[in-house]
Amino acid sequence: MLPPMQAAFVQEYLIDRNGRAAAVRAGYSPKTAQEQSSRLLSIVKVKEAVNKGFQDHAKTCEITRESILKEYQKDQEEARKLGQYSVSTSINHNISKMYGLDGQTQLNVTGKIEAIERRFISVNPDD
Repeated sequence: MLPPMQAAFVQEYLIDRNGRAAAVRAGYSPKTAQEQSSRLLSIVKVKEAVNKGFQDHAKTCEITRESILKEYQKDQEEARKLGQYSVSTSINHNISKMYGLDGQTQLNVTGKIEAIERRFISVNPDD
């Protein structure tokens, strides 16, 4: 159980993921809100409450990794049809982030988007 102001911060943070604004709405001083939000988000119990809030929200909305991936794939297909290869590449980047590969994998874009997809899929064949 979190103290009341920390619990209020968690509820406010879940609204828009804006730490400073959440701290102010939770009753912290606007002058120190940025520092307070950083401090609060470093507290294990606060982090756990935030993560649980996001998970609960995702369950309520029936959002899964698979449903997000399907939406990305639809958007990527449409972008390719329209010749918007930079959009397609951005979608690959977002998929990489979703699977925790952001910053760990460098995509070498040579105009062959299918090759990039194959490399990405081979990294996570079970997801």
